[in-house]
Amino acid sequence: MTVMAEAKLEHRSAQLQTALMKGNSAEIIAARELLRLSLEEMQGSGYWREHPDQLQIQMRLYRISAKMMFNPPASMSGPDKKVQYIP
Repeated sequence: MTVMAEAKLEHRSAQLQTALMKGNSAEIIAARELLRLSLEEMQGSGYWREHPDQLQIQMRLYRISAKMMFNPPASMSGPDKKVQYIP
């Protein structure tokens, strides 16, 4: 069971890394949630007591994904755009 859970964790970690590089905010949030579920599953099996270095790596990825800005670029035609007067 631990081998399957570890493989699932690695897959979800790679999925989150891919989403961070070229995904939209919904994909990042979904991948982050799946990674969180895997982290909890591994915690229940006691895996992290034996592999604390792996926990640090996965938690770093989890924290980085939380800090990502999910803001779309500013609109070019929105009210924040000022008209320039050229005499």
